[in-house]
Order: sequence, then C-alpha cells, then structure tokens
Amino acid sequence: MKSIKLLSTLFLTILLFSSCVEKEEIEEPLGDYEHGFFVLNEGNWGSGNASITYLSEDYSTLETEVYKTVNIESLGDVAQDVLFHNEKAYIVMNGSDKVVVVNRYTMEHLSVIEGSEIKNPSFMIMYNGKGYLSNWGIGSDASDDTIVVIDLASDTIVNTIPVGFVPNRLAVVNDKLYVELQGWYPNNDSQVEVIDLITNVSIKTIEVGNYPHSLMTYNDKVYVLSNNHIIEINTSNDTISRTLTGGDTDYFNYLTNNGDDLYYSLNNNIYKWNIGEISLPNVEDIELGISIYGMKVYNGFLYVNHYADWQTGESLMNIYDTSTKNLIKEGISTGIYSKTVAFN
Repeated sequence: MKSIKLLSTLFLTILLFSSCVEKEEIEEPLGDYEHGFFVLNEGNWGSGNASITYLSEDYSTLETEVYKTVNIESLGDVAQDVLFHNEKAYIVMNGSDKVVVVNRYTMEHLSVIEGSEIKNPSFMIMYNGKGYLSNWGIGSDASDDTIVVIDLASDTIVNTIPVGFVPNRLAVVNDKLYVELQGWYPNNDSQVEVIDLITNVSIKTIEVGNYPHSLMTYNDKVYVLSNNHIIEINTSNDTISRTLTGGDTDYFNYLTNNGDDLYYSLNNNIYKWNIGEISLPNVEDIELGISIYGMKVYNGFLYVNHYADWQTGESLMNIYDTSTKNLIKEGISTGIYSKTVAFN
C-alpha cells in the first residue's frame, strides 16, 4: 500500500512539474523587428528611394532598407509618416499618393490604401478604429484639401472631410480632431481647424499665427509651434489659453515631449520648456550645433535626425539621455533625409 501511495505521489509530482515547464515555455517571437525601432527615411523627391531603417533597442543591430529586403520591392516616393495600430504599421507615402500597410514585426507587405481621394498625403492619426489622413491634394489648390477617413479593420477609405489649406500634422482630444493648416508658400496659413469626429464636420478654426508647423497634444491640451511662438489650446472650449513668445528672429521646430517637459529645436540646438513655467528658456538644454531634420523623445531619450550632407540627404542619428544630457550614441547612419522614428 505504501508503495502504491509513493508511486502515486511521484506521478503527481512529475505531472505538476511538466505542467509548470509547459507554462514557462518562452513565447515565439512576433518577428525579427519586435524589439527595437524604425527610422523613416523620406528619400530624394521624385527618386522613389524612400526607405526604413531598423535599430535594435540596445543599438547593437542596424539594418537599412528593411522593407525592400523583406518584400523585394521599393517602398515608394517620399515617406512622410509611420505609425502603428495593433500588429500593423501604416506608412504614409507623400510622393506616391498612398499608404503602405505592413506587419510591424516582420515588415511583410499587407496592403496598399490608395485611390482618387488620396493626393499628397502627409500625416496620419488613429482614433476609435479609424485612421485620419491629412491630404493636401494639389498643393497650390486650396479647394481640394481633405482629411481622408480610413477604416482600420478593412484598410479601406470610408469618408473624406473637407478642410482648410494644406492640412498637415494632427492631434485628437475628446472626439475632436485638431488639424494644423500650413498653407502653400507664399500664401502661408495661420490656423488650426477643429473637426467633430462624431459628425465629421468642421466646427471651428483657431488663429495661431503665421505658418503653424508642429503640433502635439498632452493632458488634454494642444500645443502648436508657430514661428517664434508656442501656443497652448484649451480643448474644452477650443480657445487659446497661453501664448509664449521667443525672440523676434527665432524659429521653433520639431515639438516633442517627455511628460511635462516640451522639447523643441532652435538654431540647431535643443530647448526645453516645462508647461508649469510662465516663460520660455533663454538658454539651450542640449547644445548640438547640427542641422536637425527631425527628433522625438521616447522613454527619457532624445533621438535626433540630422544631415551628414544636406545636398544628398545622407543622414545621421544622435541619441541623448534627457536627464543627464549626455550623448549616448553619435553618428548612426540611417538613410536619406531621415525624418521620424517609430518605436515597436
């Protein structure tokens, strides 16, 4: 009897151990690009040489032309924006009049969103299962500018919303879409247009000053760069709650944030403004002295794309620790006209 009990106990122990081992098995990776980030390279206008570069999260692995390598085809002309929804990445191709959809972990091509509704697309944002794509139309024509609405389940165009002249960057707060209107030189615009996403109707335009060119949302506020101004919009009533002004000849660019700290570029250096402060800083936070083409803060690190050669567009990336301001990585060769970064 004791032997039988002992064998039964041993069998149960083995069974439990096997069950634990099965539960602790390592999950299969989602793809070669699961852990890291992508750098989107515009390429040269009209050359069809836009590309995507992958960098692993520990910066040890660098792969250029990942889309072309995986799919044996070129991405297209002038890559403008990239963002993620579930397992998919959406790549906005300004010069090719389309949005390329890929698996964000494998970079395998899934579909293309294109049609007569899309002409010179610029930026895209997701909200409640829909993608909202800013669409210039013919640049100098103010009558054909729209927001193209895309169903993200089927990746099909379901609506278009007429907007003002040359819509660019976008932000969403509480069922409202905020559209930066840039205009077309020499007729620069000076407004942010507000769209009700329940009715898909424009409900207001907000004057923000000449040529708004960078826009983001944080804590239900919208922040806009307009020449030498940072404008804060109260989204509860869509009015300007604060305007902070720099020097007369200043030109701010590339707005990004790390919590309450907003970072922007000025004279090829990085400035930091905390939203609790009543005035803008007089000195740079990080001194760079390089020609910046794009930047983003992520998890306390600042990723700066800049020119190695502005004529050819060959670009490099520097990475900085925002807490220590130390340069972590310098001169990573990324591609041609490297613009934005997307983190997997």
